[in-house]
Amino acid sequence: MGATFGLLLLVMISFWLRLQILTALAAVFQLATLLLLGSLGGNLLSILIPFRIEAGSMKPTKMPALAMLVMLLCNLLFPVVMLPVFVPPLLEWFWQLAGWPSWSR
Repeated sequence: MGATFGLLLLVMISFWLRLQILTALAAVFQLATLLLLGSLGGNLLSILIPFRIEAGSMKPTKMPALAMLVMLLCNLLFPVVMLPVFVPPLLEWFWQLAGWPSWSR
């Protein structure tokens, strides 16, 4: 699901910003890296800080305060952690806006 929405967003932005094919292809690989790192981080958090559910009721049990704090910090810091994924496309876009020569000929 993340790959589908990510690719759809990437296609729309590529047309809107008129990005080169090579830049869009690099963004596809960055999207794959982002999804793999997100999955890895989510799996690690689910092992270290499990979200317990009562058997048969699907109601969550009360979490310890430290676990709630860690979950809150993970949610708040997610954009900061993912920031390096967005830096190269932004630099490419600023490079094109400045009118500097293209890397591909």
